[in-house]
Amino acid sequence: MKDRQYLTGAQAIIKTLRAFHIDTVFGIPGVHTLPLYDGMRDEVGLRHILARHEQGAGFMAEGYARIKGTPGVVFTITGPGVTNVATPVASAYADSIPPLVISSSAPTSSRGRARGELHEVKDQLGVMNALAGWTREIGHVEEIPVALYDAFRAMQLGRPRGAYLQIPSDLLETTAEVELLSAFAADPPRSPEATITAAAHLLQRAQKPLILAGTGVTTAGANTLLSQLAERLSAPVLLGSKSHDVLASDHPLALPATGPLSADLRALIAQSDVALVIGSKLGAERFVNDRLPLPEEVIQIDIDPAEIGRNYPVTVGVVADAYSALTALLETLTSL
Repeated sequence: MKDRQYLTGAQAIIKTLRAFHIDTVFGIPGVHTLPLYDGMRDEVGLRHILARHEQGAGFMAEGYARIKGTPGVVFTITGPGVTNVATPVASAYADSIPPLVISSSAPTSSRGRARGELHEVKDQLGVMNALAGWTREIGHVEEIPVALYDAFRAMQLGRPRGAYLQIPSDLLETTAEVELLSAFAADPPRSPEATITAAAHLLQRAQKPLILAGTGVTTAGANTLLSQLAERLSAPVLLGSKSHDVLASDHPLALPATGPLSADLRALIAQSDVALVIGSKLGAERFVNDRLPLPEEVIQIDIDPAEIGRNYPVTVGVVADAYSALTALLETLTSL
């Protein structure tokens, strides 16, 4: 049975956030977003953490998302509130972290008319388009649940990145009949069995396997699985500056590499015969613009198909999150 209710735009936002199991919001009350705070007072189980600056609220939400593995939510006002939160959104894009910024904008009657509304910005949505992974502006209150549903799908089913939803300030107080939606069960992409089998055969035959682990391992909650695979293969695990938490620092197979590669590390990589790259873009930042002497046989696991083979040619590409891929690899290796 459909759940239809007459709600203000602010109430629709709050109820949809709760439906998606959001229990914490960061922000600063402001003249444009007061209806959101009125809506929060009537909703049980939703706490607000007050910041002293929107940039701080954004970094709080980013940190929350890093630790919890679920989107961190920020409420912010029009104009300077959005530009202040832009830096943490940009940081989240680079680090594959999913904060959700919900902002007011100029009233519907003033959109695109440059009427000098309070905190009016020439192209507020354009600012966030350049920084977030997903953006949208609401035109009618009825659109709010679907827009938030799409935002959560974008943040949780692909590479995690920030999302930005913009609502004209008058719509926060406008009442309409809204159909509320339930949260979806996040089901990350899974690679075909034949692809996993091909990767498992390569690893089984390897004499000197090497694992290069990125932040995607921690994002997927696959740290224990990675440790199990490394120990099964007796494979050293090369860690970049952003993925140092994938394995405990005192793990005998952990190889931190947070700057230019030492001669010993380069020699170890060059001697490997199969490299398993998982949850890592192998981009310039990891190894300070240094090309890695990877072997001819490379397996790359990434949730984003665009990353497969982007920086290095691969033998087997696995499009999946690290948890499901490592689970399948371990099961397949056991059966070989």
